[in-house]
Amino acid sequence: MARIEVKSCLNNTELTKFVVAAKEIATLKLDVRDGCTNQFTGALNFLFAYKSDLKSGQDSELKRLISVMNSEPINIDPLSGIVSMLCVPGRGFYKIGVENGNRVWQKHLSNDPLDHIAWFVACLSNSCFQYLIERQGRDSKNSLEGGVGLYLDHPFKAVNII
Repeated sequence: MARIEVKSCLNNTELTKFVVAAKEIATLKLDVRDGCTNQFTGALNFLFAYKSDLKSGQDSELKRLISVMNSEPINIDPLSGIVSMLCVPGRGFYKIGVENGNRVWQKHLSNDPLDHIAWFVACLSNSCFQYLIERQGRDSKNSLEGGVGLYLDHPFKAVNII
């Protein structure tokens, strides 16, 4: 359901390898039992790095990710969901979210590295739960179950990626 890459230090080379692998994973087809009518979504791709080689800058980690996704020959729509989360504690936690019915990249509003880690785990939990429910053919709105992120407030704001 999810693929997580963990980097000691995020740099352009490692980021590019991650994005290329995410694109390759997105092309894999799921093999299902005969007669199965459920729609299955491919694996989500999440990136976690302990630190970065970038100098401090407003949303610089996300901007670099978007730049790599838009580069030739990769060409991944940054809002496609192929890459769903980026976390570099102390530098930022970013995720794909929905605002006003549209997909957007969202930034966690805290600057606390521990908040970044907690929210990365919480959103990973929520995403995997949602995908599991969908793969079972159930509606999550009719369930008492949920990921751990359901129990936290949602301090996120949309980030302009253009």
